[in-house]
Amino acid sequence: MKLEETTLNETNENGNKKYTIGMKNVQMYCYLLAIKDEMNVYKAIIEAIPDEKESMMIWLDDFNFPKDEIEDIKEEIEKYFAEKNINCIFKPGKRV
Repeated sequence: MKLEETTLNETNENGNKKYTIGMKNVQMYCYLLAIKDEMNVYKAIIEAIPDEKESMMIWLDDFNFPKDEIEDIKEEIEKYFAEKNINCIFKPGKRV
């Protein structure tokens, strides 16, 4: 399965990491979103929301990001989708 990848060259305050973000449609409104840093790949299913403005529902806890990097990664996800004119709706997590 090949993911559509985009490398963001922006650096953050946590050690100048680069994130590579890829997304692949897996079924109707469901997408696999993969975020790769220098050492790890984080993957989770996100969902497209069919409304007037294209939006994606993203459950951050499903990725198991390091707690101290969540805000930086969230900003990178927002940039990735902004380039595609897609709004992000972030939720804590689907898991109980």
